[in-house]
Amino acid sequence: MKLRTSLQLSAIFPIAFAVALAISMAFKSEVTAADTAFVGFMGVLGLIMAAVIIVYTKDILTKMRVLNQWVDAVLKGDLTTQIDIPPTDDEVGRLSRALSKMLRELKSAYASLQKESSEHQKEAAQQKLRAEASQKGSRRLTEAISRLQDSQHEIVKKERMHVLEQVTRGVAHDFSDALTPILTTAELLITCPDILDNREQTMEHLKTVRESTNKAHKAVKNLAGLFHTGEPAAEPVDLNSVVKQAVALTQPCWKEEAQARGTSIAMQTNLEIIPAVGGDDTDLRDMICNLIVNAVEAMPDGGTINISTDVDGSLVTLEVRDTGRGMPEEVRELCLEPFYSTKGRAGTGMGLTIVAATVKRHYGSLTIESKEDIGTRAIISLPGWIKPAKPEPARPAEEAGPRTFRVLVVDDEPRSRDTVAKILEARGHEVDSAENGETGFEKISADSFNVAFIDRSMPGMSGDDLAKKIKETTPKTYVIMLTGFGDIMLEEEEKPPGVDLVVGKPPTIDALDGALAQVPVPETPEGTKVKD
Repeated sequence: MKLRTSLQLSAIFPIAFAVALAISMAFKSEVTAADTAFVGFMGVLGLIMAAVIIVYTKDILTKMRVLNQWVDAVLKGDLTTQIDIPPTDDEVGRLSRALSKMLRELKSAYASLQKESSEHQKEAAQQKLRAEASQKGSRRLTEAISRLQDSQHEIVKKERMHVLEQVTRGVAHDFSDALTPILTTAELLITCPDILDNREQTMEHLKTVRESTNKAHKAVKNLAGLFHTGEPAAEPVDLNSVVKQAVALTQPCWKEEAQARGTSIAMQTNLEIIPAVGGDDTDLRDMICNLIVNAVEAMPDGGTINISTDVDGSLVTLEVRDTGRGMPEEVRELCLEPFYSTKGRAGTGMGLTIVAATVKRHYGSLTIESKEDIGTRAIISLPGWIKPAKPEPARPAEEAGPRTFRVLVVDDEPRSRDTVAKILEARGHEVDSAENGETGFEKISADSFNVAFIDRSMPGMSGDDLAKKIKETTPKTYVIMLTGFGDIMLEEEEKPPGVDLVVGKPPTIDALDGALAQVPVPETPEGTKVKD
């Protein structure tokens, strides 16, 4: 606006100058021709100058208006607009060219920024997608690992139950065999009481009953060992003894059942003198049982299982060899892989995997050698026991002669209670009995007893509760838990509060005498009735 006003004033100035000159000449008293010509010339010159200024002003203002419109369009974000001004070499032309160049550079910079922004946005979107995919994948992986762990636990449990089923069936067979002479002898003595008049014959029958009972007890004790669930212990283990236990446990599987199928499986053991190995005897026994069951399953038509032990430097080697069908090389290479099985639904594919895990847990090595139609050989190397065994605690010197006690027998099973009481009485002890925990606690509270034999599973007050109350009331009373859970409790090293010693049922006379031998000698005779 100021530029337009200035240019307009510049156009008016020559005209006003010419008019002023003409007026001054009019007031002159004498005007000559030269004055008139001069005034006319100056007037014409002023008009020409005014016309030139007006034309130039209009051109400048038009170009400036175009430039203002272009600037307004650019400020509004339209970088595609062009400056519609004819190219000239004046200041406005040079300004328009400079602005055009600046616009081109601005457009280039803006395009570059847009490209970078687009790339950043694309990269950010990709990173977001990758992050979402990573989170989703992580969740899926966590769920898959959880499912895999659950499956592994289930398969390991199934495989253990498969071996346990074989062993349990064998123990049931052995238990039935052990009960047969007991039942038949009892039937014979009941139906033919005259036999009782023959002392020697009666003693033979009673020995048969005792031997059969011990055999049944041994079968139950071996079965209880299979339920050991404690943490693996690093204790010295006699591997030869463990092999013998495993062979005995699986005997019905490789002998009786094979004979029932019309086949024959021979068991051979070559056990050398070896040092102890470090580990857990239950795990090692399960491992050998697993290998024996696998060997039996590989010999449906019969054959031979050979188990041997030896020493190789600082390592103890165990070898289980069978004369079964064997495995082709491609199967042998995969036999230790989890879930790999050639038995279809009959197997879980975890048998040898569990064996390998047990060997690894005992810091040993496992090698499987097999040839088709020749057999399979599993070679296990275990490090020998290097830590010295803990010394046995010194026992107090026994008093001269046998000790007798006042004993209370608490058991809800009448025959078990009466039999134990009669044996203790026959051994010279003063015995009383109670048919449940409540009555037993009343007798303990009313009188003094050196020893209490209590059952664990009783209606009302359980053996655990009774032992605790006895120790609270008469802490000097020695509490022995005599229970059918004894073998399992000893295997698990379980001892309820208040219990001093655990003895399994059925007890022998030696077991009862041994339990009473553990009763400590009282420091003072006060409160006791120990008979010399």
